[in-house]
Amino acid sequence: MRSITWLPFLFFLFINGLARAQSRDWRSSIDEKVQLADSLSLRSQKIFYLNKFLKDERPVKETWYYTLQDGRLIIFEVKYVADSIEYSEIYYLDNSRLICMEQYEVPYLSVYTDQVKSGAAMFFDNESLRQYVVTGSQKNEVRWKAANESLRRFEERFDELRKTIQYAPPRR
Repeated sequence: MRSITWLPFLFFLFINGLARAQSRDWRSSIDEKVQLADSLSLRSQKIFYLNKFLKDERPVKETWYYTLQDGRLIIFEVKYVADSIEYSEIYYLDNSRLICMEQYEVPYLSVYTDQVKSGAAMFFDNESLRQYVVTGSQKNEVRWKAANESLRRFEERFDELRKTIQYAPPRR
């Protein structure tokens, strides 16, 4: 009979522990979504091109890649080449919200992955930067500046993509 009085308490501890583990494990959730998006993009990626101009009025051709899952955009990437450097911006989404952003600058047609001039990966949870990882030579940016600039850049790129492919996300 004594074990029955402990049962509600043990159940409460178990549920509380699960809730805490899930709230601390934001990165695993993002990693799963990124992995799924990468996997789907290998099979069902769509491509289009935009001709644009750099700040100094030089023409550049952007290549845009995007993948939908169940009518929802889950990943898009923008690539272009300027001055023998290939620039890549990769955006991972969950319900039209940014969860991961990667930016890379590599020599055009580089063969080795260690030739990255500079790169960054930013992980977001509810539009808050949770982790910021850099590689290569980076300017010493303040973390909040990088987060704000990245979110602003994402919104610009996402708006441009929606207008170009006439994408309207399905309602939740």
